[in-house]
Amino acid sequence: MSILEVDGLSVHLRTRRGLVHAVDDVSFTVEERETLAIVGESGSGKSVTARSIVGLFPQRLVHRRSGEVRFLGEDMLAASESRLTAIRGRHIGMVFQDPMSSLNPVLRVGNQVAEPLRRHLGMSRADSHARSVELLGEVRIPNASQRVNSYPHEFSGGMRQRALIAAATACRPKLLIADEPTTALDVTVEAEILALLKNLQSEHGMALILVSHDLNVVSNVADTVAVMYAGQIVEYAPAQELFARPEHPYTEGLLGSIPSIERHHTVVRNQRLTAIPGAPPNAVSLPSTCRFAERCRYATSDDACSSTMPTLREIRPGHWVRSAHPASERAPT
Repeated sequence: MSILEVDGLSVHLRTRRGLVHAVDDVSFTVEERETLAIVGESGSGKSVTARSIVGLFPQRLVHRRSGEVRFLGEDMLAASESRLTAIRGRHIGMVFQDPMSSLNPVLRVGNQVAEPLRRHLGMSRADSHARSVELLGEVRIPNASQRVNSYPHEFSGGMRQRALIAAATACRPKLLIADEPTTALDVTVEAEILALLKNLQSEHGMALILVSHDLNVVSNVADTVAVMYAGQIVEYAPAQELFARPEHPYTEGLLGSIPSIERHHTVVRNQRLTAIPGAPPNAVSLPSTCRFAERCRYATSDDACSSTMPTLREIRPGHWVRSAHPASERAPT
């Protein structure tokens, strides 16, 4: 059963620089218990896509939003603000990327975890407080009965992120969106947070959308991966398939920039990482042709990249790519 269906989503935002084409014709589905990872460089449209699902952009910033976003069959783009408020927190949970600023510094952590319980489930203050202690325990915060009365500044970055996850999953949502949930956390804590998300997903049967710029982060947790570049999905495939047989030159570049790890978890010596040359195009004046062409080593001035916009096409069952030069169609070198 599909929890979420996104079809042709496009979002144009007003900025001081002009009209930004943040998301362009993005489509994907998320099934029950599935983990979809949306990856790409900063500015690729990952977070805008995630926030657009739950309507978290002020209307004054949105110039145009089109396409369809259906959550359990309900049209989210047509929903009123009051309806979206009822869905957010109750049926769709959201974990933001900055644990240092996402919690209110003047409210106790327990009160912030309990807020969705009182708002959406109508729990009393005493019952929601008791439940918040249980929730903090579920996300592995030690001495939860004491730490429930702490303020955010008394928590480490990893503990703050755990508290945010507790609040986001308090009402047992059908879908959890985690937007760069391990940003600014060290590697050990990062692994703990990802393991926690997977455990909670397994226990509560949630679907999960994980937004990240790091393919290493998603490699062990994602079922499906959508690679975004300049507002578009350029590759979409099951995770194992994508990591084993990447098709888009951009995906190849992202994977080539990751250090290889030996059996004993040490970085392979003398390895050369492959940098992607150039920079992403200006989102205010995007080209009408392939947006990756200027950085692509396979593009030439007289091929399809320079004259047309590639469409997202299925080259193997379940594996979609937006490129005139997918790996499986290149001549051997």
